[in-house]
Amino acid sequence: MRHFYKNLSAKEKQDLIDSIAYITVFIAQADEVINSDELESAKKLSVIRSYSVPRELREFYNEVGENFESKLEQVLAELPKDAQASFDFLSNKLASYNAILKKTDFVFAKALVKSWRSFAKHVAKTSGGIFGFLSIGKKEAEIIDLPMIDEIG
Repeated sequence: MRHFYKNLSAKEKQDLIDSIAYITVFIAQADEVINSDELESAKKLSVIRSYSVPRELREFYNEVGENFESKLEQVLAELPKDAQASFDFLSNKLASYNAILKKTDFVFAKALVKSWRSFAKHVAKTSGGIFGFLSIGKKEAEIIDLPMIDEIG
């Protein structure tokens, strides 16, 4: 295991690996309708990122890709039915990553947060728009930068 996980418990490490599934659903549910295109796009992107991200994140995305589809299904199954409760649940889950990030390597944490935000933007762009215009809805635009995640550094 890489040095950026050395201070994490097994649960904390798994929480970080699961973060991509939670981010996917958080952005997809912003408009209260989870679009299958958003989920499919996220599945593809999780694989692409295993070789297209900065070196410090490759191992992370390889691990994400191993069980991403089943984790995505699990997150969807545990999601509260009420839209506001769903938003709150996912927002709180993402906020819980702040404590974990503080325990990881600084370079890894900074790159990971940047990658999370880029991933969120990609998922948001998938769901709509005409010829690339207005592809990010108003509600998605409000949360796309994952405001519950602290800046690193």
